[in-house]
Order: sequence, then structure tokens, then C-alpha cells
Amino acid sequence: MKLRLAAVLVLAITLFSCKNDKTTTDPAAAPETQEKKDDFFRVTFDLIVQKDDNFHLYYSLDGSSNFTEDMSVWMPVKGSDKVQQVTFTLPEDVIPSLMRVDFGFGKNEAQSDVDLKTFTMSYKGKEVTAAGQNIFTYFQPFESYTVVAPGTTVLKRLKKDQTTGPILYPLSPQTDKINEITAGEAPE
Repeated sequence: MKLRLAAVLVLAITLFSCKNDKTTTDPAAAPETQEKKDDFFRVTFDLIVQKDDNFHLYYSLDGSSNFTEDMSVWMPVKGSDKVQQVTFTLPEDVIPSLMRVDFGFGKNEAQSDVDLKTFTMSYKGKEVTAAGQNIFTYFQPFESYTVVAPGTTVLKRLKKDQTTGPILYPLSPQTDKINEITAGEAPE
């Protein structure tokens, strides 16, 4: 019996001490890390908007200002009295030629003004930012729906009961900057 116990003990020690450790320090055997592909064109506004709403970015690919629902991105926005970022991410590999932004959806008489602070376009690590009045280098207020307080970037509805919020239409420098950050990949 002692012999049997000794044999089992030797066998157990042998099995557990001879563990096949497959760790290696060979860098070629290390798992591959894949670089995250980020081919998304983004448009970000730093702004203040007091009430919840939905903002809408339209884009065109043909250089026209004929904006349609199928080439647009919706973004729900939570109201806050602090500056917040609102980022529109276009579908992968889509580079716009022009963009329009609607700040608000539907008849929303309770909506406050939209106070723009900065505007940024970014693509594959390159970006262009405009702050304050320089935002109006790339966009112009649509006067049928939008009033801008003189000397500010505060967008107001022309009429409180109108069916849309303030709208910004593109200006030609917008296309130039899109081409600059996308290395000419933007459609003309």
C-alpha cells in the first residue's frame, strides 16, 4: 500500500511539474494588432443650445446645393446652458462637396437661440477649425429662416412659430477646405 501511494505521488508530481508552457518571446509569433481604419468625415460644432432638439446636416457629392434626405445625418441634441460638442459623422468613405446645417426640427416655439462657438471639419487626422465670426467664412445664414444677432454667432429663428430652426447654407471656401483636408478626394 505504501508502494502504491508512493507511485501515485511520484506520478502526480511528474504530471504537474512537467507542464508544457507554450509562452514565447518570439516577436514574430505575437498576435497582430490591426490599426483602426477611420475613413469617416466628421463635422463638429461647439455650441450652446438650451432645449432638446434634433439637428440635421445635409451634404452633396456633386457640388450642387440640392440637398436631399438620403444624403443627410440627423443628430439628437440635449439642451444645456454649457458649451457642448455636436458631431455629425458621415458614412464611411463619403466626402462631401458642400454641406448645409439645420439647427432644429419642426415647429418648436420653445427652442432657444443657437450660440455657435466653433466649427470643425476633420478627415483622417487632418482638420480645419473656425471660431466665432470665422464660421461665416464657410456658411451663410438662410435669411428666410435665420437671423444672426449683429457681431455675434447667435442664430435665431426669424419667427418663433416657423417650421424649421435656423439654417446655414454653404459658401465656396467650404469646398476649398474640404479638398484641403481630404487631399483632393472630395468630389468637385
